[in-house]
Amino acid sequence: MEEKIRMILTQEFGLTADGLGGDQPIFSSGLLDSLSSLRLVMSLEQNFGVRVSPLDISLDDVDTINSITATVTRLRD
Repeated sequence: MEEKIRMILTQEFGLTADGLGGDQPIFSSGLLDSLSSLRLVMSLEQNFGVRVSPLDISLDDVDTINSITATVTRLRD
């Protein structure tokens, strides 16, 4: 799942995979902006078959690859 998330971030948002560590902040560091968060949520819904409500997540839940992985896992259960 982590590799697929990394692929989404590189292909859809143009981030480089080399610089994307599991705990590297994506939004709070300015790599992506708040509008990108909406696109990311839609991509997660499409790629992982989860439904994401704004009440289910915060920016902290999608700020790193590790937190995105944990969030998708939580929403799948």
